[in-house]
Amino acid sequence: MKLATLFRDSYAELKHVRTITTAAMFAAASVVLGMFTIQAGPYLKIGISTLANEFVYLLYGPVVGACYGGILDLVKFIISHRGFLSGVHADGHRRRPSLRGCALRPAGDI
Repeated sequence: MKLATLFRDSYAELKHVRTITTAAMFAAASVVLGMFTIQAGPYLKIGISTLANEFVYLLYGPVVGACYGGILDLVKFIISHRGFLSGVHADGHRRRPSLRGCALRPAGDI
């Protein structure tokens, strides 16, 4: 019963504007802190951006934390050097950023 109450309270917290804005501020801090990472090899990065994430997880519970983590992962992928807005494509050539697959251009311009 205690676990169900935890999830119910966290879901109720998701409906408050203050919770959303605080989580957005922590997300912005996480993105900025993510810029200060140390690349200690090809597969190891040491950074402090998870500190901001942990505050959201501890303050607002599992439902808000899961939504926050999923949205933040998507945002970080989009703005990262491997994301689809980076301008570098699979063949290594630098091109202007584009949103492939979206209906932004008329069908005849492809």
